[in-house]
Amino acid sequence: MEKDQIKWQGCNDPVGNAYKWEYLDMRPFFRKMIEWGQPFKFLIYNGDIDMTCNFLSGQWFAEDLAKEYDMELSKDYGQWKYLQQIGGYAEQFKYKNITIDVVTVKGAGHFCALDRPGPTLQVFSSFIDNQPLDAKSSADLELAALLERYNVEEKVVFSKHNFVGREKDLPVPVADKTRAKRSAKKALPAPPPACNKNDNEVKDLPGLTFDLGVKQYSGYLSAATGDYLHYWLIEAEKDAATAPLILWFNGGPGCSSLTGLLNELGPFQNNKDGETLYENVFSWHKVGNLLFLESPRGVGFSYQANNGDPTKIHDYSDTLTAEGNVKALVDFLNCFPEYKNRRMFITGESYAGVYIPTFVDLLLKRIQDGSVTDVNLEGIAIGNGAFSVLKDVSSSISLTYMRGMHSKKEFESLGKCVSKDHKGPMSYFDFTEWVIIDKLGVPIPKSLNTSTLEGFCGTEVLRQGYLNVWLSKNDVYNTYQDCYVRSPLPYPGDQDASSNDQPIHIKNGGHERVKRDSIGRPMNYRPFVDEGKRLNYQSTDNNGGVMCYDQKATYLNRPHVRTALHVPDYVQAWDEC
Repeated sequence: MEKDQIKWQGCNDPVGNAYKWEYLDMRPFFRKMIEWGQPFKFLIYNGDIDMTCNFLSGQWFAEDLAKEYDMELSKDYGQWKYLQQIGGYAEQFKYKNITIDVVTVKGAGHFCALDRPGPTLQVFSSFIDNQPLDAKSSADLELAALLERYNVEEKVVFSKHNFVGREKDLPVPVADKTRAKRSAKKALPAPPPACNKNDNEVKDLPGLTFDLGVKQYSGYLSAATGDYLHYWLIEAEKDAATAPLILWFNGGPGCSSLTGLLNELGPFQNNKDGETLYENVFSWHKVGNLLFLESPRGVGFSYQANNGDPTKIHDYSDTLTAEGNVKALVDFLNCFPEYKNRRMFITGESYAGVYIPTFVDLLLKRIQDGSVTDVNLEGIAIGNGAFSVLKDVSSSISLTYMRGMHSKKEFESLGKCVSKDHKGPMSYFDFTEWVIIDKLGVPIPKSLNTSTLEGFCGTEVLRQGYLNVWLSKNDVYNTYQDCYVRSPLPYPGDQDASSNDQPIHIKNGGHERVKRDSIGRPMNYRPFVDEGKRLNYQSTDNNGGVMCYDQKATYLNRPHVRTALHVPDYVQAWDEC
């Protein structure tokens, strides 16, 4: 990398700090989509152990809309199944040619596709294919064979004589967390090459340990004069020429969508070494063509070039982001005309609960006035979305109590803050009437004099509905997930997580006969396995501690990776939130 190179960042603090939050409640934008007059589908899905944008907030938001439009409850609230187990709970509302599916994913946190990849893929696949939630995805969930080079390395590294029991001696690389300094006074870099399908094809992605079997592209789209958004397109595993286009946004504001690609729903995820990528069998490219867009400019590999206005380098808002996304989509369709009039779904999570409705609102306006054509938008899907700060605060009061984060006495003390004319349980009361929501979504008490009712209620709403979420020292994205800090840290001997007789994601496995041993065990006896070596000692999650060793930045900042992705040398390098 060059000396003055700006670094890629997963969540860009300068962008987030400069970003102007314009909306605290997204109902006005949902109303416009509902009233558009065309068939449209909404999927609001939530991991049920997230606290940032919790499932109660999303559910109450959708139910309020349903009540406002007197929607039909087309599917009663109830459980849905994944591999014969409860995958979560769901309900569906219908209004004219509109449907709203509200779904929880059991055991998932803020990042559903990371925490519960199989169930989340089933939810999304059912949504776009108009199938029941219980319907098993038709995606092939078997692992592809390792490329020969990595197959040999695996056999050498994990041979009994050379490795087992000594994994703890392996060094684990630490991602460079250095954030580059940004300044409007610094000379802006040159524009990137214009989007060109042939030139943007990624022909040899470094560290890919298996044959992906599909084409992928990476380059830049023009979002405004001087603003360039980095995209990464991965074609569908099957029927790419007719499969829908799935556009994905992460949140923030200021977070890169490559986090979604490399941690959640892309076809590959990063290994601990920061160099190689392993297969994600639950990738969403099994049901559609995946387009990851790093938005707004300044996030990830997206940037402002020297043909833009340098005085506006710190201008960020929901309106500007929506405008840039519409222009980038138009540029994408011109670069990849085969996606014109293709079925399209706009998806994302977290602050994408703001990005997507504002983007779609402007997109529909442009479609209606004829300035944007060839877009066939069928619906949106948002996971743990930031739909309403008001709902977040009020629902968090009940949520944190039910998770044991404050006492029954503290919770019930808010009873005096509920107006006498309120009908229904205390949990449904809008406690935000005691606070003022500032521009960053923080509830500020209207009075700090706790000897008064106004001061007491405002202070308790701040504490129970906000501080207990963000300052509790729990993982705010997943209440029950922890990364353990111990020295020395035990290292599991065998990281093979598949101990079932016929795991769905291991190709051609489980059929070899076991030889009879010296004490006369029968032929079908399963040999001794030291389960202690299979345990994940690093964290509580079921993914081998991926959230604890995350190496996206290390991987994406490698010069040969940047070259493969057609990212110019003078563009920033990547760093996590």
